[in-house]
Amino acid sequence: MHVPHWQPCSRMQHQNFLCLFSMATKADEGAGSLAAGLARNSMLKELNFGGNPGITDIGWQAIFAVLQHPGCKLEKLSLKRNSINDAAALSLNALSNNNTLKTLNLGMNYDITIAGWRALFEILQSPTCMLEDLDLSNN
Repeated sequence: MHVPHWQPCSRMQHQNFLCLFSMATKADEGAGSLAAGLARNSMLKELNFGGNPGITDIGWQAIFAVLQHPGCKLEKLSLKRNSINDAAALSLNALSNNNTLKTLNLGMNYDITIAGWRALFEILQSPTCMLEDLDLSNN
């Protein structure tokens, strides 16, 4: 099966961008490259990063860590249909230090257990978390 070629994230110039790494053999490396690009791209406001079950905790931690970076100006992030688990969900503590992300879609992430959801809900109670719309459908 052909893996779609994606433009390096450091060169992203559009307001909206779709990333697909589900068929990539080096999904965590791709996620790390995406995170590095997000840290340098203040123009990107919306990212659909759904359907990437090959990414492990390492890749998710890199992506979630960049949410704290002042250069990351994402307002809308879709992580629907991934294999995010409790360890990765704990890395979402970056949301407590992010003042731009308003919408987060975590739907269909079946590997998050009650422990991961509990940690996420604690983060959401932080007065510095600016989320306005959270989609947890089909979990």
